[in-house]
Amino acid sequence: MEAQEEQDGGGGKKISMKSIQFIWKKAQELERDHLLVSFLCTLYIVEELNDYVKNNSTDIEAKNIFLQCLDKAEHTRSSFDAVDYTKLADFCKKLFLAADRHDRQAEITKKTLQMFFTSQIFYEILNHFRKLDDDEKKKYLYAKYKTVYLKKCFDKGIKPEPGSPRNEGGETPPPAPGDEGAPDWEEMHQGEPNQQTTHGDYTENCDRLRDMHKFELG
Repeated sequence: MEAQEEQDGGGGKKISMKSIQFIWKKAQELERDHLLVSFLCTLYIVEELNDYVKNNSTDIEAKNIFLQCLDKAEHTRSSFDAVDYTKLADFCKKLFLAADRHDRQAEITKKTLQMFFTSQIFYEILNHFRKLDDDEKKKYLYAKYKTVYLKKCFDKGIKPEPGSPRNEGGETPPPAPGDEGAPDWEEMHQGEPNQQTTHGDYTENCDRLRDMHKFELG
């Protein structure tokens, strides 16, 4: 599968449909055992795609994902009296520690790469709802760096080092900026879009979902 380029979401903001598809797939996988985390993933997609879909009505794939997520978020929001972002933060930490443990204690494989990439993405979701603290930011940057580092190793046939990769000077290099090098995961299948739906039909629902940010932490 070829890399999918980022799209302009309006106002200079870039939208990576590859990441959106990955998050939507994870949201569905987490729905049974981690409903709040699943909901926040879905809400993240709604808020990320809202302006993009408005400005790019011909992108049927993005519109289809947006409508599915909007419908799911609308049906799920009543399950919560309040949204506690610390639950998402705890989930992010567990993902990171699992990836780091796998990197240091097991054979480094593409599964290790996927685990760090997943950790990176979930920290980005958390940062969307509230600013990362210093420890979370360090974990996010490390996961992001390991994602790029491991992918380059696998692409070039180089055996990756466990833990913090070292440069020639023996120092840990800084986290790589940008999203270059992020792996391509399988695109999830999307159903046939409802081409009769206009942006005006769901703008009001999206605005109501944004009120979730106003909930007091439970």
